[in-house]
Amino acid sequence: RWVISGDYCPVAYDFARGGPVYRKSSSIPEEVLYLATVPKGSLSTCGEGNWLVQLASPDTDFIDEKMGYFELKGSEEMCLKASLPSTDIIFGNAAQAPQGQWNL
Repeated sequence: RWVISGDYCPVAYDFARGGPVYRKSSSIPEEVLYLATVPKGSLSTCGEGNWLVQLASPDTDFIDEKMGYFELKGSEEMCLKASLPSTDIIFGNAAQAPQGQWNL
């Protein structure tokens, strides 16, 4: 989907995931997207360790950037294999852009 494409900028390190969380900003809160690995114990259909693109859920997400704590509750939009950055993906197209950004 076209809404998933764009630049994802680093937000903060998530200690539960053991890696960074990226955000694609939007002036419409419901169109903000997050890109992060699926943490251990998650109920995600994407699978532990894979990269997941999720829609923001402003009413139910809990984010504390300073503490490195993210509870993302939005719908799962795209799943990417843990081997990124490579072209080996589950579906969609992805490449890592300069300065640590992701461009999907």
